Parts: sequence; structure tokens; C-alpha cells
Amino acid sequence: MTKKLIEQVKKTIIRYQMLSSGNSVLVAVSGGADSMALLHILYQLQYSLGIKIIVGHFNHNLRLNSKKDQSFVEKTCCKLNISCFCGEWKNPKIKNQSIEEAAREKRLSFLITLAKKHKISHIALAHHYDDQAETILMRILRGTGLQGFRGILPLRKQQGVYIIRPLLECRRNAIMDFMKENHFKYCVDPTNRETKYFRNKIRHQLLPYLEKNYSTNISEVLSNLAEHIRVDFEFIQDYAQKKFQKLALITNKKISFNIPELQRQNLAIRRLIIRMAIEQINGDTCLLTLKHMHEIEDLLNNNQSSQSKLHLPEQVNISKRNNVINISSNK
Repeated sequence: MTKKLIEQVKKTIIRYQMLSSGNSVLVAVSGGADSMALLHILYQLQYSLGIKIIVGHFNHNLRLNSKKDQSFVEKTCCKLNISCFCGEWKNPKIKNQSIEEAAREKRLSFLITLAKKHKISHIALAHHYDDQAETILMRILRGTGLQGFRGILPLRKQQGVYIIRPLLECRRNAIMDFMKENHFKYCVDPTNRETKYFRNKIRHQLLPYLEKNYSTNISEVLSNLAEHIRVDFEFIQDYAQKKFQKLALITNKKISFNIPELQRQNLAIRRLIIRMAIEQINGDTCLLTLKHMHEIEDLLNNNQSSQSKLHLPEQVNISKRNNVINISSNK
């Protein structure tokens, strides 16, 4: 199992062109089984891949044992002679989002900042095959479009840093077998069993129910769905990107479009162009809903008024003046 899993990870890295010789990789390690497996696998692959690995650990300070987890990660890195950098959430405050989302954002922000500081090109996260199925179900229940149905991406770029997920084609059982066979230690987070958290409820209640009553290979079905949509969406996104570059007038903190030219585009392409503009201005579009897109469409189609304004989340402003729509931010 050990050799098979390591070869699977190497195959995934090559398939998605995640890494090249000479790359530095910041491995996000919580101390749990998945991230420890990722650390040990990349440690064994570093010479054959020609990469250098560094570890980043983020203490959320949401559990009593979080300091022990940090100490465990630091000691493991010391044994492996790997540099380890730790950060923490000093005053956990959650506003208008779940604790899961807030913690994820804080952790990723820490990792990206750390990577940029040390000129590290890649961040490796330990999401695996079963996480993909859970993510698709979560997004179905919360509501999503094609972009969300892509699930967890194997490779993406955020704020100039590549986010990679080398374990994405590995099953949870295979990862646990790898840890057991090699007697690798890891930390156990008791909150992973608590079904008050949405992902845990999907993992421990909904997925087992679907496997038992509807499809024994539901995880494979959902993961395959994500891959099909991801490949198709890449084509649509590339086309929309070319249209964006052709139509967008970009100035300091503002992106403008000629409304008649924008309206000549297919609705799906038009929405993607608008999302691209908001993401470029604001950094992301995670709070942009279908309701907001409908409001933007109404603004574009409103011929009764030559001037109108919309105020979207994260201080994004959309204004219309004659035949021009402007997208800006107060940030």
C-alpha cells in the first residue's frame, strides 16, 4: 500500500502539472492523518521531484488541545529536518459566516502570506478523494452553479501562489492504511465527529445513507461529475477570459464595459465576464449570489434610467451611466 499510494500521488502531481523541479512547496500540516500523510509522502518524493518542502501550521485556538497539535507538528518537522512556521488565530471572531468558513479563510490567508514572505511558489493542501464527494454534496445543498460543481480543484492560482492538492485522487481508507502500515503518528481532532458542523453531517450521516440506500459508489459518481464539469468549465472560462480582455476597460480601481457590447454576449459568458471583473477588483466573488447577478442584469436592461447604482457585498459598487457600466470597490 505504501509504494502504491506514493506512486498515485506522484501520478496526480504529473497529470495536473502541479510541480516542476526547483519548486518550493509549503505543506499545510494540521497534525491530522491526512496532512501528516501528505507531509510524509512529499518528504519521500522530494528528491525524485526535485522540490524543497517547508511546513506551515496554523493554530485556530478553537480547541483545548490545539497547542499540543502545534507542538507535535513542530517535533515531527524537527525529526525530518524540515523548516516549520506556525501562526495562530489570536482572537477568533466570526461574523456573518460559519466557524468552518472563517477558520478556512484565516488558515489560507496565513499560508498565502507565509508563502509570499519566503518566496514559496506552491502551497500543498491535504484534501483527498472523499473530501471531493462531500464538497459536491455541500454545494448542492447550499446552492451552486457550474463553477461550484467543479468541486475541489487539483490546481489553482490565488494571489500569485499556486494551491495544489496532491492527495485528491487518494481514498481516505488508503491514506489511513498508509499511516498505519508505516506507524506514522498523527493527532485526532474530536470535533471531526461532531455533526453540528455541516461537513461532518454530510460525512457521517448523508453520504453513508446514500451509499446504503442509493449508490454504493456515490463518492466515485460525485467525483467523476466534478471532473467532467471542471474540464468543460475550463473551456467556457477560457472563452470568457478572451472576451473579458477584449471588452474590459481597466483603470485604477475600476473596470468599465460598453453595455451594448456586453449584452451581445451569451448570458453565461456575460455573467462570467462580470464575475471576472468583480474578482479582479475585489479579490474574490464568494459572496456574490444569483440574486446579485439578477440585479446586475436588471441594471443592464433598464432603459428607463440613464444612471443607476448597485451596492454589493464586500464594498463592491456597480454603477451605470448612459451606455457604460462601471465596477469598482471601496476597499
